[in-house]
Amino acid sequence: MRKVLILSLLLLGYFNHMVAISIISGSWNNVGNAVCFYEVENGQIKEKARYILGKDKKFGFAIHLEKEGYYVIGTENNQSPMGKHIFYLKPDDNLNVNVTANGYELIGENTAENKVMKEWFDIIKPVNQMSMNSRIASSPTYVEFFPALEEVIEENIVKKSSITGNKKFDDSIEGFKEWDIAANALYFLFLPNSAHPQDEDFPEYYQDISFDKMCKSEALMDYPYGNRLLSNMNMRVYLERRKADDTLSSRDQALLKENLESTSNDVLKGELVLIYAKAIQTVEGMIDFGKEFSKYLGTDSQKERFKELLNLKAKNAKGDPAVDFKFQNSEGKEVALSDFKGKVVYIDIWATWCGPCKKEIPHLKMLEEEYKGKNVVFLGVSIDVQKDHPKWQKFLIDNKMKGIQLFAGDKAGDISKPYKIKGIPRFMLIDKDGKIVSSDAPRPSSPEIKLLLNSTLLKK
Repeated sequence: MRKVLILSLLLLGYFNHMVAISIISGSWNNVGNAVCFYEVENGQIKEKARYILGKDKKFGFAIHLEKEGYYVIGTENNQSPMGKHIFYLKPDDNLNVNVTANGYELIGENTAENKVMKEWFDIIKPVNQMSMNSRIASSPTYVEFFPALEEVIEENIVKKSSITGNKKFDDSIEGFKEWDIAANALYFLFLPNSAHPQDEDFPEYYQDISFDKMCKSEALMDYPYGNRLLSNMNMRVYLERRKADDTLSSRDQALLKENLESTSNDVLKGELVLIYAKAIQTVEGMIDFGKEFSKYLGTDSQKERFKELLNLKAKNAKGDPAVDFKFQNSEGKEVALSDFKGKVVYIDIWATWCGPCKKEIPHLKMLEEEYKGKNVVFLGVSIDVQKDHPKWQKFLIDNKMKGIQLFAGDKAGDISKPYKIKGIPRFMLIDKDGKIVSSDAPRPSSPEIKLLLNSTLLKK
C-alpha cells in the first residue's frame, strides 16, 4: 500500500506538470529481491533508483530523466551485466515491461524506440544468454557460441533496424548494435570455460574488434558497457602480445601507447588511460604515470576521475610523495605546492569561520618570525566557500597575515580528499624532496613543531 501511495503522489506531480516524469513499470519474474534502474555514465551503469519487490513481483519507478539515451533495468549488482536489459528513453517516456528468466516482453503502449530495442534483443538473445547474461553453472563452450555469434552478425547485416523518426536514436542504433555484438563476443572469452579455442577456431569477426574500428566515436561511452568493452579490447591485445613474450605485463606502458595510437577519438584515449590508471597501486606510480599520460585526459570528468584515483592511493605516510595541489593567491596568481620543491613547507589548512584556526594565528606569526631567512615556506590554504573570497581577502589585510596565502574555494577537494582532511585546523609538513614528514603535524602553539622543523631542515 505504501508503495502504491508513493507512486500515486509522484504520478500526481506528473499530471500537474511540476516536472517531466517517466513511469517505468512492470513485473519482475527473474532472480533477485529488488529491481534497479541504471543510467549510463562514462560507459558504465550507475544506479539511479531501486525498488524492493513484494510477493506480487510488480515494480514501478517514477523518475525524472535528465537526458535522452540508453538506460538499464536489472538486478542489484552494477558490476555484472547478468540479469539486465537495455532500453532507450527520452524525458517523459514511459515503459511497461514483463521480465522473466528468459528475457522480457513489452506490455501495452511503448515507444517506437523500445520496440526497435526489443527487435534487437530478440536477435542477439542467443548470444547474450551464452555471454553477458549467461549463468556460469550452465556456460556453453566456444563450440556452441561461435556459430551463434556468426548467425547474429549475419542477421544484423541483413536486417537493419526500423526507422523511428527520432534522429538521435536512429543515428545511434547501428553503432549500439555493433558495440553490443563486440561486447558479448569479448565477454564470452573471459568467462570460466571447460574448453578453450585455439587461434584457428576463432571466427574472422574477432579481427574486426580492434581499437581503430571500434573507437572512432565517443558515443561508445553512451553504451552501457562501453568502458568494459574498451577494457576487454585492451586485455585481448595484451593476451595476443603475450603469446610472443610471456614476460609482458598487463600494465606495460608500451602496449598502452600502441593502443592509444590505434584509437582515433580523443575522449576514448582518455578513458583508456583511466583504465590503466586503475591498476596502479601507489602514489609514486600514479604521479609517474601522470607525467606521461595525463595529457590524454581531455575532459573535466576525466581529470577529476584521475584525481580521485590518486586520492585513493594516497596513504599519507611519512616518506610518501606529497600529492600536489594548485590554488590562487590573493593576487589571482596560481601557486602549486610543487613550486617549493627544495624547501621545507609548513602548510596551514584553515578558514575564516574557524575559531580554533584563528587562535593559532598569533603562534603562527611568531613561528614565521623565528624561522625568517631559513629554508622554510609557510603556506596557508583557506577552504572557505567560493562566495567568501572577498571576506578572506579582507581577513588577510585586517590580520596582517604573512607567508604565502592561497584560496581553495570550490577546489578545496583537491587538498581535502587526498590528505583525508575531516576537520580544521590541520597542519602538514613537507620536506625539501616533496615528501611527507607529517600529514597531521603539530600546531604552531605546540612546542613539538620546532623540534620537527629543525630536524627536517637538518635532513640532507
